[in-house]
Amino acid sequence: MITYYQPLSRSFFQSKPDTIALGVKRYYYGSFEDGLWDLLQNKEVPVNAVILIPSFYCMDVAENMRSHGYIPTFYDLDKHFQVSAKNLLRSISRHKPAVVVLFHACGISLRILQNKQVVQSIAKKALVIEDGVHRLIKPSTVRLLHDNHFLMDSLRKVSPLPGSFLYGTTRGLSYQQTSRVVGCYSFMGWFLYLLFRLTFEIGHHFRSATTLSFAHERILKAHDNLIGNHILGHKGLPLVSSLQKYVHFSSIEQKKHRQVLLYEKELYATTLRDSIYRISIQQSDYKKLHVFPVGLIRASTKLLKQLQKIGVVAWYKFDDCPWSKKRNVLFLPLGFHVKNEDIIASAKVIRHFVNS
Repeated sequence: MITYYQPLSRSFFQSKPDTIALGVKRYYYGSFEDGLWDLLQNKEVPVNAVILIPSFYCMDVAENMRSHGYIPTFYDLDKHFQVSAKNLLRSISRHKPAVVVLFHACGISLRILQNKQVVQSIAKKALVIEDGVHRLIKPSTVRLLHDNHFLMDSLRKVSPLPGSFLYGTTRGLSYQQTSRVVGCYSFMGWFLYLLFRLTFEIGHHFRSATTLSFAHERILKAHDNLIGNHILGHKGLPLVSSLQKYVHFSSIEQKKHRQVLLYEKELYATTLRDSIYRISIQQSDYKKLHVFPVGLIRASTKLLKQLQKIGVVAWYKFDDCPWSKKRNVLFLPLGFHVKNEDIIASAKVIRHFVNS
């Protein structure tokens, strides 16, 4: 069985380490939310401050923001996960947030981040958090546009490694990172993650749907329910931080680019009914994608079951968020563990389902 979580593979690593871009600093945390709480605390973001987040977002993170005393408030994304400068600035003017989250959904570039002037104008009034949890971030390519502009990732979503990096300018991250590493919260978090990885690797090796289902639906769910619940942020393990520098970024990017081209060819070679739509992706983003996204007007558990029959476990991602009230997105896997025949078979199932 194939999921979008990446199994351990020698192909993921290389012998030459990558370096951090000049003028950029980073801290390593146990999770995205651990880094977020530490940043907000050190930047003295007050309780009851508004955090502006996109309508396509993880609702667990939104609920954790609320439980930490902040007010998560949504701005609308279109069906291609984009927002215009006009609409975003209107939301900012209306809600006056202390923090604005700009999200590369599925790894697709949020194009407004390419507008340096707009990002800098926002950063003068609020912290700008570029959410790259759906991207494998290469340290040497990080570019920040202001001291209030930060970039965060989530390694476990896009690699076999756990934890999260927070990137900022040297002045933006001039504060001392939390020293909290060991405790009941962090111990349980690491224990559940390692248990998930072990169970996941066993399920992947033996192609056991039951084992993979247990790994995701029981162990990973318990891990995700725990992570971010602590009032304070926790550091990650130093060893993982060192390993991330040896990720073979170019090899991974080349693999993903070829796979996205194949998905596009197999899925959109013929005209499909209106129940499916092609999400706009620039070719320069093919190598950056976390998954291959398929836009659907309505979700169907029957389609997921048909994909599972051919060994592909797929998800309708964030189906409880505001964006998903009008449409859905199906996440199809990318990576070294995905073969061309898996992509061809997946596209065939979707075409048949949509046109039947």
